[in-house]
Amino acid sequence: MHDSDIYVADIMERGPEHFRTDDDSQEVAHAFERYALVSAPVVNAHGQLVGRLTVDPVMEMAVDAAQEDMLAQVGLQREEDLFVNVWRAARNRWPWLVINLATAFIASRVIGVFEGTIERVVALAALMPSVASIGGNTGNQAVALTVRGLALDQIDLHNVRHLMAKELGISTINGIL
Repeated sequence: MHDSDIYVADIMERGPEHFRTDDDSQEVAHAFERYALVSAPVVNAHGQLVGRLTVDPVMEMAVDAAQEDMLAQVGLQREEDLFVNVWRAARNRWPWLVINLATAFIASRVIGVFEGTIERVVALAALMPSVASIGGNTGNQAVALTVRGLALDQIDLHNVRHLMAKELGISTINGIL
């Protein structure tokens, strides 16, 4: 309880009143979003006013960063668009294709272990594409949630283990089903 003759301004928690020229752009974007700012002053290391930051360029930067993250998620780079040089586009995609090929070889080795069972129970061969498709969709869902959590600063070193255990639990339940 506070004394009744104290002004609210004396005890209230103040949001960020200004930004410094060397502040991290991601942190600035989060502050604009968190405090619903439309404008904020920018000061230099000496506390002198050097300009004003408005919501438009901050949100544009945040959208650009989100788009870059989404492209990286599927193995593309920011410089690549629909009209980029064929060789450059192919070169940008090769690392992800190599990873995909390596995992396909691992999957084929696992299938090879069960070759005798598959010969006896032919229905298993028909189910293999379905299982692969479900696994891919589940993986995409987990990646989408993880990228969103990273973008919103919901994931840090303190909750990574919990989130990994949760995803393993989900995958176990889905595998049993």
